[in-house]
Amino acid sequence: MHRMSNATVMASLIVGISSWAYYHNLTAYHVQISNDILHAFAGSMASALSMTLLYPLETVRTQVQVDSSRSGSSLRILYEIATDKNRGITSLYQGLHSLVLALVCLNFVYFYCFRATRRWLEEHVVIHGLSLESVTDDVSKQHRVAIDLMAGYLAGVLGVLLTAPLWLVNTRLKLQGLKCKSKNTVQENKQYDGISHCMYTVAKEEGISSLYNGTFASIVLALNPAIQLGVYELLKRSNTLVDKTSGPFVNALLAKFLATMVTYPIQLLQTRHRAAIASVHTKQQRSGWKHELQTMMQHHGVRGLYRGLETKLLQTLLNSGFMFLIYEHLVDFLKTIFSTSEQ
Repeated sequence: MHRMSNATVMASLIVGISSWAYYHNLTAYHVQISNDILHAFAGSMASALSMTLLYPLETVRTQVQVDSSRSGSSLRILYEIATDKNRGITSLYQGLHSLVLALVCLNFVYFYCFRATRRWLEEHVVIHGLSLESVTDDVSKQHRVAIDLMAGYLAGVLGVLLTAPLWLVNTRLKLQGLKCKSKNTVQENKQYDGISHCMYTVAKEEGISSLYNGTFASIVLALNPAIQLGVYELLKRSNTLVDKTSGPFVNALLAKFLATMVTYPIQLLQTRHRAAIASVHTKQQRSGWKHELQTMMQHHGVRGLYRGLETKLLQTLLNSGFMFLIYEHLVDFLKTIFSTSEQ
């Protein structure tokens, strides 16, 4: 609650400053930047609210990915964790603060950079010697998808580099106290007192570079939000599948499904790497990505690369749907405030 109140105060200041800039008739560039901040704030708050609502499924997804002993449906595993006498229902919310903090930071950067980068590309990209604005509508629509993908990927990479340690800390906090089992190994994760203690302990015992474990995969996985937002914007522009009320939820769900199916194996390897889970049949705690992939393929086959997919889809599709639904309504609400302050 304390973090959310701080975020609300910061957001109020941002909206106030942006409204003041618009009111005093500053340049069009400054007005556009204010609009980018509006979308960035809406995206960051929407992601935090949606994840808070569905966080238990995120915890289940992480445990299924790193613990070979976990099996069964998502609801069954959720029940097992909640009724475990040694852990209890509160364990479903381990690491919530760190994830909300990471999401707020990441999505503020992501939505801001996405809109700013897309605007720059639309103004400067040249297609066959012609600017995007001078080509026909059909050609413009085709290349607008490519621009959305490029802008989404570049924004995702920047967001990853700025927030990588927070994602590693979140993974460790969610798994603390859990005994992760592979075929021949049992590894019990350490206990931490919070975000700062976890970050300090990892940096001290494993080196500062360990805070960026999984960052290479995250850079590759920037394709996930790029694909998601590119497809979402395409569906939003076409506006043919669903009505305006349910559009954001359904469009986001379809876009996230495609993005997740394409990138899930990399997400699985990344989670195991961040959790510092020992590779199967080896005492080496963190092996290279190539070795980790070969080991999983050898002992689990292709299906092993999609371990936990059911839980991931359930969590990420609902999260994405609710997030964009909240995002679109929040943007409309903030634009109403802006138009009022303009008068």
